[in-house]
Amino acid sequence: MPDVVSNSTPLIALLSIGKLDILNKLYGKIIIPDAVNCELSAKNREILKDIDFIEIMKIKNIAS
Repeated sequence: MPDVVSNSTPLIALLSIGKLDILNKLYGKIIIPDAVNCELSAKNREILKDIDFIEIMKIKNIAS
């Protein structure tokens, strides 16, 4: 399964209906930029830290 990079929209939607595991079943590892993690509420950020198929990464090459 391919790794994918996600924005906040599908994460928020799937978290709200308790179906975040759909992403894992479809894609395997989900990578989210640190900025996406910051967009989520504090409650959701804590949930994401405990999910092993989501990896939070810092962007290295940010255009100025």
